[in-house]
Amino acid sequence: MSLALQQKKKKEGDKHYINGDKCLETSWISLKFKPDWSGGALEYDRAATAFQVGKLYPQAVKAFLRSAECYENLNLPFSQGKKLQSAGQNVLKQKDKEKLKFASELFEKAADCFSVAGKQVAAADTLFLASESIKDIDPDKAITLIESSIERLEIAGKFNDAVKKMDLLTGILLNENKFQQTIDTFERKIEFYKELKQDHNVSYSFLYIIIIHLAQSDLVKAERVLNQAGGDNPAFFNSDSYKLAVSLVDAVKINDIDLVKDTIKSKMYLIRDSSIGKLVQRNILKSSSLGFSGNNNNNENFGDDFGDDFEEVDEEDDDLT
Repeated sequence: MSLALQQKKKKEGDKHYINGDKCLETSWISLKFKPDWSGGALEYDRAATAFQVGKLYPQAVKAFLRSAECYENLNLPFSQGKKLQSAGQNVLKQKDKEKLKFASELFEKAADCFSVAGKQVAAADTLFLASESIKDIDPDKAITLIESSIERLEIAGKFNDAVKKMDLLTGILLNENKFQQTIDTFERKIEFYKELKQDHNVSYSFLYIIIIHLAQSDLVKAERVLNQAGGDNPAFFNSDSYKLAVSLVDAVKINDIDLVKDTIKSKMYLIRDSSIGKLVQRNILKSSSLGFSGNNNNNENFGDDFGDDFEEVDEEDDDLT
């Protein structure tokens, strides 16, 4: 962008911002006793747009926040949320790691406004933006935000969207070694998949839960899930996922690491979740021995190197229609 154009947009933005301030002024002399919130919102919006075009992102943030304040006073929560969301996006455009938390907070406030306005899907999407903003600096907060996003999608009955968010959630959880939370999330996904009548995804999810238990050296729990899920869910019992789970459990029982590896490699196409694929890669395919000795919940085998030879499966390949 040319300097001349940027200066032009700054001048334009400044003019509208000053007009916005004037709209909010009150004066006994002019008999103006209440701020003109509508006029102010319009002027601040115009200022923000000009600043955005000029790539003057800090000024755009300031203008959007003033606009949001106007919409709050007009009792228009959806419009207020949109301006807070735009402010957050302009914070991200500054590419300043120190401001990521601020962006996330703005998205979270915007989501609250959308919820008040009855727009649960918009709230869920904005909470996800909040999570994406801080997942690298505060994974625990990111997890909480995604969980809140999923709750709103569930309220709205958007189960397909909810499970897609859960795919991302399980990736963060496994990366943080939060295995029980990962299992809890897969169990919740199973309920959604049942609502959607997606038996194949129900089967995959049971398989993943079993793999997580095995990856934690917990053969007892893995076998318990296998037997219970196989008995209660005919679709799983008759699936290739069940056959793979049985083969894995049987191989672990005889403590044959080579058989475990061969079994997984021959059925790798069934592991469609990339985060589970990474777990398999680092915990099983690169292991030289098995640590399965009954109910053992230590995580000593977990490492940070996932390796470069595992080909991740694109989550979009999973049919959620």
